[in-house]
Amino acid sequence: MKAQKQMGEEAAAALHARLADLEAADIITDISWVPMEIGATSVAIQFHPRYRLFVEANEAKPPKRGDVIDWNRVERLLIKRLDRT
Repeated sequence: MKAQKQMGEEAAAALHARLADLEAADIITDISWVPMEIGATSVAIQFHPRYRLFVEANEAKPPKRGDVIDWNRVERLLIKRLDRT
C-alpha cells in the first residue's frame, strides 16, 4: 500500500482507522474523542502523533453560522491533504 510506504505501517493503520471513523460518523462532531482543530473553513484531524488529515466541507453551499462553517450541520467532507506535524 502507498500509505505504508510513505508513512510506515503504524501511521497507515492509524489513517485507515480514522477514515473508518469519519465514514461511520454522520457529522464530524460525532467523533469528539478524536483530537482535531476546527477552523472557519477546514478541520485538521490528528490520526497519528506525526500526521494530520485536513478536510473541508464538500457541499455547494456549506451551512454557516455567520462567516464560519457550522460543522455540526456539514454532512459531506472532502479530504484535502495529509501533513506531518
